[in-house]
Amino acid sequence: MTISDQKVNWNRFAQINPYYAIMTIPGQTWTEKDFYASGKDQINHIMQSPVMIDRGKGKALDFGCGIGRLTQALLSYFDEVIGIDISEKMLSLAREYNKSAKCKYLLNECAPVLAADDNQYDFVISLLVLQHIENNDTEKYIHELIRVLKPNGIFIYQLPTDSGGGLETVDAKYEMHGMAIDNVMKIIEEGDGILIEVSQENVSTCTDSYLYFVTKSKIDGR
Repeated sequence: MTISDQKVNWNRFAQINPYYAIMTIPGQTWTEKDFYASGKDQINHIMQSPVMIDRGKGKALDFGCGIGRLTQALLSYFDEVIGIDISEKMLSLAREYNKSAKCKYLLNECAPVLAADDNQYDFVISLLVLQHIENNDTEKYIHELIRVLKPNGIFIYQLPTDSGGGLETVDAKYEMHGMAIDNVMKIIEEGDGILIEVSQENVSTCTDSYLYFVTKSKIDGR
């Protein structure tokens, strides 16, 4: 699926059922409260990991933010938070829910390039996003997200190892794409990133899905 097709489909999901499209758990019916609480739980868990000790504050980026599930949760830890997405309608919903002037939502108009300067963010996160993007574009996005990361910053993202499946309704659909860990490690290295850690995660319904912790320079004492 092309990026243009993804934009069309995610705009449709925003109108149909954004909660379930973003957090697809069979049998789960999300309320607004529970949906955003799930984002807070995930961010709290990540921020308690050894890699993230003493790494709050500064500027954070939520890539593929949707309606701001993680973006809002990041406000508890960072001075400024930016959410970026390709769907105008998802962003419209995110802005309606936004609780802070420290948070801004931006449309990614030049995907897969990011309209951001080098070395801009202390922290970058992308969960349940790259798994919906074809591998050639995922590679470009990973390189771009490393580019905008500050030296010694942290970039955390999630990817499954297997492809297949997805979600399809009468009006919209998304695909699932995976990538072998060795291939992901090669992409990180080619993008001048440094892999700190890989861990199996439970933020998605994929059986084999992993979190990648990446930086741009060696971290003293870690």
